[in-house]
Amino acid sequence: MAMTEHPKLFKYQVMGAAFLATRPRALLADDMGLGKSAQAIRACDLLDAKNILVICPAVARLNWVREFEKFQKQRRHFHMITSGRHPATDGVNICSYALVKSPKVHEALMARDWDVMILDEAHYLKNPGSMQ
Repeated sequence: MAMTEHPKLFKYQVMGAAFLATRPRALLADDMGLGKSAQAIRACDLLDAKNILVICPAVARLNWVREFEKFQKQRRHFHMITSGRHPATDGVNICSYALVKSPKVHEALMARDWDVMILDEAHYLKNPGSMQ
């Protein structure tokens, strides 16, 4: 696949991306393996989002970089937020749920106006003990 080609989405994924892009807050609850990441990324493209925050389990951070590289139609920079690092001013910032619990990181993230915030594996949010 050439660098400028992107995988074609299924019709339900195109509809899911449009659903996400037309709402200020939305939950995409498709079954595992149906391409929720691709839908979220294409929604970012539909919104022309420049400042994106992805909060996910630590083990999924590199996967989000790969998914953006595969599905995004815009070129964006990636920034892994690690202990003591502040979010980049643009592009895709990726942070783990565990690190968001740090007051310093939480404050830095909440001080920003994000175009899009993606909460991967949202069940991690149901109680503080579930955010590992």
